Amino acid sequence: MAAAHGAAAGGGLALALAADIRLAAPTVKFNAAFIRIGLSADELGTSWLLTRLVGPGRAAEIAYTARVVEAAEAERIGLLNRVVPASGCSTGRWR
Repeated sequence: MAAAHGAAAGGGLALALAADIRLAAPTVKFNAAFIRIGLSADELGTSWLLTRLVGPGRAAEIAYTARVVEAAEAERIGLLNRVVPASGCSTGRWR
């Protein structure tokens, strides 16, 4: 299980994608930051994992543009299982 709060960019995104269950606070922001420094979106298996979660077209857009995906959209497209209250993030009690 992965629990995200704040920024999950680059390696943080890859770790979240590898989890079976992904929960996050409403403040989470995902992005494939490696693109911005000249690396590929395949770092740490991101392209493989992201494609399986959100589909090839949406994964390509996220990976090629390195745009930020916020919590509501991430839940809607299947990148997250659920958005939980931020209070649950700091206490470790997911509701």
